[in-house]
Amino acid sequence: MLRWCNRGLTVAVVAWDVQMLPSEFLNLDAVMERAMVKCIVKPLKEHVYRLFTYDLTRYYAIESDLNFT
Repeated sequence: MLRWCNRGLTVAVVAWDVQMLPSEFLNLDAVMERAMVKCIVKPLKEHVYRLFTYDLTRYYAIESDLNFT
């Protein structure tokens, strides 16, 4: 996965570099953020969402059991 991300970062930097005017500078923060979202956040989004909903469901189930007993 890291090799793919590294390659994706290189492609992103080259793509941004081609679009820039001679008087502009490369915004590495924006490039890094875009690459991290693509390589890390998007692949983990579904898993984190499932964990969150599972924990939230468990918490409310426990809370409702405590309120009714």
